[in-house]
Amino acid sequence: MNRYVLRFTKYGNMRFISHLDLHRLFKRSLKKAGIPVDYSKGFNPHEMINVVQPLSLGFESDSEYFEMETPLELDAEKAAQELNEFLPRGMSFTAIKRIPLEKKNLSAYSEYASYRVRIPGVVLTQEQAEDFLQQPQVVILKRDKKTKQMVEKNVKSMIRSFDAAGSEGGTVISCVLRCASNESLNPLNLTESFLRYAGAEGAGVIQVKRLEIYGMKEGALVPLLDLYPEI
Repeated sequence: MNRYVLRFTKYGNMRFISHLDLHRLFKRSLKKAGIPVDYSKGFNPHEMINVVQPLSLGFESDSEYFEMETPLELDAEKAAQELNEFLPRGMSFTAIKRIPLEKKNLSAYSEYASYRVRIPGVVLTQEQAEDFLQQPQVVILKRDKKTKQMVEKNVKSMIRSFDAAGSEGGTVISCVLRCASNESLNPLNLTESFLRYAGAEGAGVIQVKRLEIYGMKEGALVPLLDLYPEI
């Protein structure tokens, strides 16, 4: 049995594909490329595949992760080329790496993610971003899953960095936010909170792109692909 992590991009119309449909797409692509997937043991076996920290619908990404277990030992470059032949426009595998077998999946090691958020028609400054973070609490509005009501949540501890650069075309936010299995901060919710703080609600369509997902190694954040040495 061999375990691989695959990094992929997600652009254009593919940003609207759901997490469930993404699983189906990858399973079909693997089958067409002739790459079998291992199954778990027990009474209810399931395919040993996992999309790490699924991306919110409507977001693009430079670096998403998919992991799988297979009885085959793959040629990484060849496998990526073959799989990409069966992926739709807007999505492609950019790297494949063999990693050690273990019980935990990569989602358990995810700690933070970096994002770029584009806000059209609104010019905000780094000074405003710094003032926003200096608040005793940074509060977002989010919908409670049980009650379906909008509730307030203090997310200040989940923000590692938050920077703003404004120009005539609008504002670009660069941020690193908590992205773990037990807690995660949606950059869209945080951006909307920042706009309310700056008195700039009513901006155009906000565009979000995830740049990377990070784990912790020797006290530093590293891309998930670099958590393990290649074997």
